[in-house]
Amino acid sequence: MLTALAVGGQLPGRLIAGLPAGAAVRAALADELSRSWVDAVDGRLRDLTERAPNATPESVLRGYEGRAGAPYAMAAASAARLAGAVDHRVAGWRAYGRALGVLRRLADDQRDLASGRYEDLAAGTATFLLVHLLAELPPARRREALALHASARHSASARAEMASWMLDEEVAESYAASLAPLIDRAHGLLDMLGGDPGCVRELHRVVDGTVGHLPGLPLAAA
Repeated sequence: MLTALAVGGQLPGRLIAGLPAGAAVRAALADELSRSWVDAVDGRLRDLTERAPNATPESVLRGYEGRAGAPYAMAAASAARLAGAVDHRVAGWRAYGRALGVLRRLADDQRDLASGRYEDLAAGTATFLLVHLLAELPPARRREALALHASARHSASARAEMASWMLDEEVAESYAASLAPLIDRAHGLLDMLGGDPGCVRELHRVVDGTVGHLPGLPLAAA
């Protein structure tokens, strides 16, 4: 814990202070760091406190935007600041970073299931896939799924059964459709921001590499 606080909280500030950049740039980078910390903590708290019966796809995504999106948003916006971008382009790059971070988190969720680790199920985490499944089920099946999810915290067999529900082919197809707007947004932000064509192509590939190899999920890369 102490190491995380030192490395995550104090070291970046010292690195920013030592950069060979103007005071205005260093202040802007410090602001990006502070924004990232606050947003990431907010996202983590949402992740820890939100429960499956009350969660919605929108509320889960808000948490993902903080916990996973904030560090990527900071990195992208900081790079734009160092490159001398004007404020509206910095905001665009921040949005791209946040979108990419959310996709990374979604990929991690899926890998956890496909690998058989089931760490999210053991923790009782309301993932986007779980909440999507619950939203698609009729009331009686939803109650059954919630009971199974509660049992999964303490039962390996319940975790395996819950995972089979979540990885069902029809669920995967509807889930992929629900993710398509998120993927399109990341690609659309890159198209809007533009820049060196080679760099933009590589960043599109980063998005495709994140969503195009999700285990067990037939996502088509843009």
